[in-house]
Amino acid sequence: MCPTGDSECAQLFCRAAIGLGARVSYIQADLDRSSSAAQIEATARVLSRLYDAVECQGMDLAVIRRLGNAAAIPVFPGLACQEQSFLALAEELQGEASLDEKKVSLVQALLLSSID
Repeated sequence: MCPTGDSECAQLFCRAAIGLGARVSYIQADLDRSSSAAQIEATARVLSRLYDAVECQGMDLAVIRRLGNAAAIPVFPGLACQEQSFLALAEELQGEASLDEKKVSLVQALLLSSID
């Protein structure tokens, strides 16, 4: 179950991942632009052992890229938070599902396409 009080994008990602059968954990990363390569690599190693993928929300994009380069798993840069064109596609999708359900389906499709 997704914790209440989280941002809309955190809720969207959580519902999409849980809908695919994933277990979701929330961690507070203390990484920022000044983080050393060793800190990034150590964090990436731990995350790669514990998870199949990581969604980073509220982190600097450069830090997310460094983490993604060091990790052995997909690292998403706020996949459900960004006003990306794929989320705008939700409005264009046919069907009776709500806009929110369509957004969840699109996030699920992106998750599935990136995980081996």
